[in-house]
Amino acid sequence: MAAVGRQRPWAVLISDGRDEWRAGVVERLQALTFDGRPLHPFEAGSRREAEHILRQVPDIAVALLGNSDNAGRPNNPLVDWIRRDLGNERVRLILEAGESIDWRIASQSEINDIVTPSDLSGRRLAVIMTTALRGYRDMEVAENTRRCVEAAVGGSTRLFAADSLTQFADCLPPLVQFLIPHQGGMLLCEPLPDRQELMVIAAAGTYADQRGRTIGRMVGPVPAGMWIAKAQADQNDMRAGHRAVLHIRHRNHPPGFLYVDGIISFGACDPILVDLLCRQIAVTIDMIRLRRNLKGAQRGIAYSFAHITEYKDQVTGDHLRRIEAISQAITDRLTQKCIFPEIIENRLSELIGLASMLHDVGKVGIPDRVLNKPGRLTSAELLIMRTHALIGEVILSEATCAMAAPSYLQTAVEVAGGHHEKWDGSGYPRGLTGDRIPLSARIVAVADVYDALISPRQYKRIWTTGEAIDLIVRESGRHFDPRIVEAFLAVAPTL
Repeated sequence: MAAVGRQRPWAVLISDGRDEWRAGVVERLQALTFDGRPLHPFEAGSRREAEHILRQVPDIAVALLGNSDNAGRPNNPLVDWIRRDLGNERVRLILEAGESIDWRIASQSEINDIVTPSDLSGRRLAVIMTTALRGYRDMEVAENTRRCVEAAVGGSTRLFAADSLTQFADCLPPLVQFLIPHQGGMLLCEPLPDRQELMVIAAAGTYADQRGRTIGRMVGPVPAGMWIAKAQADQNDMRAGHRAVLHIRHRNHPPGFLYVDGIISFGACDPILVDLLCRQIAVTIDMIRLRRNLKGAQRGIAYSFAHITEYKDQVTGDHLRRIEAISQAITDRLTQKCIFPEIIENRLSELIGLASMLHDVGKVGIPDRVLNKPGRLTSAELLIMRTHALIGEVILSEATCAMAAPSYLQTAVEVAGGHHEKWDGSGYPRGLTGDRIPLSARIVAVADVYDALISPRQYKRIWTTGEAIDLIVRESGRHFDPRIVEAFLAVAPTL
């Protein structure tokens, strides 16, 4: 690997069967530089040798082809092979011809320049090589810019899709490496809430083990903290030597800092794309914080609804929180086994926990004399009790009307209205069968019955976990979806 800051030479192919001709051209080329970089000639005495070099050295910038190879054949077939068979459109091709040049060769063989023997013996060679290398460099810059834009777009998609700082931290380093090529390390630090300290939330390279530490508690010979403190005090980005500290400016929060060292060349970094990277980091972190706050608000709403049910139904207690844990465990198992693709498509693993807590919210509409009656219900009372499924569905449906994006409340509508349906169609309120029952409701149905069996009720004894599991197994294919029962059995020992 090249040392930091060292410019790799331009690779130039010299192909001709005349040893003395090649040696003379090589000697003159070695004295030239372009754009601060020397030229590195590769010699080929035949077409076969030239093809081998072109395959082994993909970044040949210029190929200077003599009048003939060592068998006395013209070099035009090599030009066709480079362009068509090898598919190399970037290398600049210069063909040496006699003093009487047939200019039709240029249009017929896709070469870039034709020179005479006298052009290669004096100062004219420097002009020819400068023109050719400039053309190659411009194509290289255009290609690198295209790749950078593609990487930035692809990286942006992955960053914006991150739902947590952990996912974000995993996606960021490759994008930084591509847009700011470096051989040292990088870290991103953000201010802790209500504190003056900066914490490393993403790191790679020499700083990979610093993730999760505050700047003041980083271990080992890490100069990053000193440079970040300087940039923070100056309130400006800093570029010095082969390192940079860039501000990550948030709209409503103090700035964070992106630190990169071992940068190969600042000239290789597109300043516009680097600026976009910093803006993108800021926006993504702000979005993650916003989503986190929104999830907190959603959880608060769910708990509020759940507490209403608890106050109304004296026997519920911690049942709702246990339902949340059991439903989440079953869904995670189904996701792991890829049994239901719609779990991922509908983000069910994110929504099922909160949605499950609202499965019995419709009980707020059941009279207390029925809801809290000790002992068994009469047939008439049982019909009243069963209306809680539709009542809950209606309540939650009204709450989702103003929501355009998928929400746990929309999943909760399915759960509230369908968690008493049965796989064989004997459930209520609609008598749905099999896959016509929403998946979320089928999951919560297992969790609800299991926890109800092992919890105290006024009208029954507490079942042991073994007895409850046996009943779930017996009801597989009748009350419950067999695939969900299988997932439940896999996680039951951990509940």
